[in-house]
Amino acid sequence: MAKTEWKPNEKQTTFMNILRESKEPLTLAQVCKRAGVDIKSGSINCLIAKGLVKTTDKEVVITKTEVRKVYSLTDGE
Repeated sequence: MAKTEWKPNEKQTTFMNILRESKEPLTLAQVCKRAGVDIKSGSINCLIAKGLVKTTDKEVVITKTEVRKVYSLTDGE
């Protein structure tokens, strides 16, 4: 049986293209934001296993905006 040549899927290709265009390493969230698509880490694990992408640790500060209820008195009070 003939082996088929592995080719990255569309999201993997997009991921690698974003990294190629960047001057510095990016988090997965940063890549997704630039690409305008949601890329899951499972898609990237294959690229790491094939030696196409490497990871390093970087401390990042994350700020998060959440919607919360706020309360005020009605005009009747």
